[in-house]
Amino acid sequence: MCADWVAIPDNVLEPGDPVRSVDVLALRDNPIAIAERAAGAPPVEGTVKSVQVFTAGGTWTRPSGVGLVMVEVIGGGGGGGSADVTLDTAGGGGGAGGYAKRLIDVSAIASSTITVGGGGTAGSGGDGGAGATSTWADGTNTVSATAGTGGIAGGSTGGIGGTGGAGSGGQLNGAGAPGDPGSPIAGSPNRGGTGGHLTPYGAGGRGTGSTGAAGAGFGAGGSGGGGTAGADGGAGAPGIVLVWEF
Repeated sequence: MCADWVAIPDNVLEPGDPVRSVDVLALRDNPIAIAERAAGAPPVEGTVKSVQVFTAGGTWTRPSGVGLVMVEVIGGGGGGGSADVTLDTAGGGGGAGGYAKRLIDVSAIASSTITVGGGGTAGSGGDGGAGATSTWADGTNTVSATAGTGGIAGGSTGGIGGTGGAGSGGQLNGAGAPGDPGSPIAGSPNRGGTGGHLTPYGAGGRGTGSTGAAGAGFGAGGSGGGGTAGADGGAGAPGIVLVWEF
C-alpha cells in the first residue's frame, strides 16, 4: 500500500508544543510518500525512468512513480514547391517546424492529450503543403510547436522558401529554419530550394535539378522541385512529441 503525503504546517512542530499523532505518522510516512511520488508530495529529481515517444496523436498517462516529465514538442515540416511547368524555374523548399521544451511537475496530473502534426505534402504542379502543429495539453500546461509552411512553386523569379514554425509554452521555445528559395534561372540544371533544417532532429531535403527530396527525421522541410517539366517538390517530415519521465 502506498503512503499518503501529509503536509505539516510550519507552526505545528514548535519547541514545547504537544505533538499530535498525525504529525508523528507524517514524519514517518512522508519520506516514503516522496519516494513513491504520492499526490501532493514534493517532486524529487533523479535519473530518467522511461521515455514515451509519440509519432501519432494519443493520450499520455502518468506511470506509477513518475513525478516530473521533460516534454519536447516538434511541429511538422512544410513540403517543397514544384518547379514551374512553363518557365522551368525551381520551387522553394518547405520551412521546418518549431520546437518547444518544458519541465513539468505531473505529480497531480494524471494524463495529457498529445497531438502530433504531420508533414506537409509535396508540391505537384503548385505550392507545397504546410505541416501541422504538435501539442502537449494536460489541462494546466500547453506546450506547442507550429508547423513550417510549404515552399512556393517556381515562378518568374523562382520559388520562395516556406517559413519556419515556432514553439510556445516551453521554458525553451525555438523556431524552425526557413526553406531556401529555388533557382530563378530557367532550364536545367536549375536547383530546387533546400528544405529547412531542425537540428538535431531533422535535415531538410537537399535541392537538386530534379524531383525534390523529402525532409529527413522529424520537423524538417522538403526541397523544391528543380530541372524542367515542372518537377514535383519533396514532402515535409512529420513532427514528434517526446516525454522523458523522472
